[in-house]
Amino acid sequence: MKKTCRTPRFILFLAWALISGFTTAGFDFSAVDYRDSDINFKPFPLVAGQPGEIMIRLRNQDSSSPLGKARIVVLDRESGEEFGVADAPVTPAGGEQTVSIPCRIEQNGWYDLTVSVEVDGRSYEQSVRVPVVGQRLYFPWFGGTEPKDRDLRYANVVLVHETHQADYWNRRGAITCLGKNTIQDKDTPAQYARYLAADVTAKKACGIMIDEVGGYSDEEITSGNVYKGIVEFTRNDPEFFSALWVCGALRAGYCNITKNLYRRQGIDLLLIESYANYLAVEFCSQQRFRYFDQRIDMLRQQDIMKNSIMTMGIVGHEDKFNLSSYEIEDEVRYVKRHAPEMPGIGFFHSFGSNRELTRFADDLCRKYYIDPVVQIYEHDLQLDPVTPKAGTEITLYARLYNLGGMDAFGIKVRFLMDGELLGESSVDLPAPGELVYPAPTAVARTVQLEAGYHRFRVELIVGDGITVLDGAAEREIYVGE
Repeated sequence: MKKTCRTPRFILFLAWALISGFTTAGFDFSAVDYRDSDINFKPFPLVAGQPGEIMIRLRNQDSSSPLGKARIVVLDRESGEEFGVADAPVTPAGGEQTVSIPCRIEQNGWYDLTVSVEVDGRSYEQSVRVPVVGQRLYFPWFGGTEPKDRDLRYANVVLVHETHQADYWNRRGAITCLGKNTIQDKDTPAQYARYLAADVTAKKACGIMIDEVGGYSDEEITSGNVYKGIVEFTRNDPEFFSALWVCGALRAGYCNITKNLYRRQGIDLLLIESYANYLAVEFCSQQRFRYFDQRIDMLRQQDIMKNSIMTMGIVGHEDKFNLSSYEIEDEVRYVKRHAPEMPGIGFFHSFGSNRELTRFADDLCRKYYIDPVVQIYEHDLQLDPVTPKAGTEITLYARLYNLGGMDAFGIKVRFLMDGELLGESSVDLPAPGELVYPAPTAVARTVQLEAGYHRFRVELIVGDGITVLDGAAEREIYVGE
C-alpha cells in the first residue's frame, strides 16, 4: 500500500498564521485592505475638532473556543498621542463583534494610526492611514449595490437595496441610502411619503436616495404629489438622511425643499446631475459648461450650495462623447473653481465597464476635496492705492485660497512685474473649518513704478501632496503720472 505524504497540521496552521498576520485561538484582525478592513471610521473622512468614531472589528475564526476580553488602544504613530481606548467583551466562538471608540482629532491632515489589541495574554498591532479634514465632505455615488463597488475608496454616500449591502457600507462608515424611485402622480402625497420611509430601518440603511426628479415649471413641480410627498417625508421622518437626484435644468422648487443654513427641514443633499456626456449628446450642447453654470448660479441664488453636490457622468454615450480621464478631471476642476463652497463631488455611476475610469474618478475625491488645494483668482490681485501714481509707494496684494480639506504648508509665492521677479514669500494656507469663514490669506509686496501700463503676476509653487487648481494669475495695472 502506497503511503501518502502529508504535511503535519501544526505546520499548516503556522503557515496560515504567518500569512493572515494576527491569530490566536482563531483571532483575526486585519487592516491590510480597505475593502475588508477591520479598522474603519465614522464619519469618513473624520472631521477635525468634531466627534467621530473608530470602529474596530474583532473576529474569532475558532468555532470551538471563545476569545477573552480585549483591550484596544489607538495611538498616533508619530506623536504617540492616544486617540481612543476601549475594552471589548468576550467574542463568542465563531463570532465577531465591532467595538466603537469615540474619538476627536483636533487638527486636520493625514494620520498614521496604530491600533493595538491585547487579548488572551497576547498583544497585536495593525497600522492604518486615515484622512482628517476641516469640514464634512460627501462623495455620493449611484453605486454600492455590486460587489465590485467595494473598490471605491472614498465613496461615503452610497445606494443600497438589501440588508447585506447596508451592513457592509455601514461598517465602512458610509451613509447608506435605500434606493427609492419617483412614482406616478396618481399616488397621493401621503402614500408617497410612506413609500419613502418604508423599510429604511428594517434594511439597516441610514436614509434614502431618490432617483430622480425633474421639471421646468416651478408651479408644476410644487403642485405635484411627488414634491408634496417629499416635503411630508422630511417633516415626518427627519431622522432619516435624504439624498435627491435632480435631472435637467435646476429649478427653484427643488431648492426650496433642501436644507440650508437657515432652513433646518428638508432634503439633506441635493445631487445635481451635470453629465457632460449626456448634455453634449442629447442637448447638442457645444458649450457643456454653460449647463454647469446654470446649476451653480441657481444653487447660489437659493443659498443651498453647502447642501448640494454636482455629480459627473462617467458612463454612457461612450461612442459619441470622449469619456476620458482628462475630460472627467477637467469637469471636476471646473466645479471646484466655480463652486468651491460645495462639500464634495459625486458620480454616476459605479458599475460601468471601464473600471479604470471608475477608480480614477474615485481618486479625484481625494485630489480635489481631501488633500490641500491651492487657488488664486485674478480678481484677488489687488493694489493700494487702487489708482497709483508714479514714484509713490504701491502695495501689491495676492489673496490666496486653500479650497481643500487639509492645511497647505510651505507655499512659495512669487511676485513678478513686467516679467521681472520682485521677490518670493513662503506661506501656510489653512483649510476651511466646519464653522469657520474660509478667509483668504493675503501676501503683500511693496514697489514703486514708472508711469504707464504694467503687468502684475503672481505664481504659486507647491510641494508634494498639494493640488494646484489655478496656480498663477495676472492683471494689467495703470500707474498715472
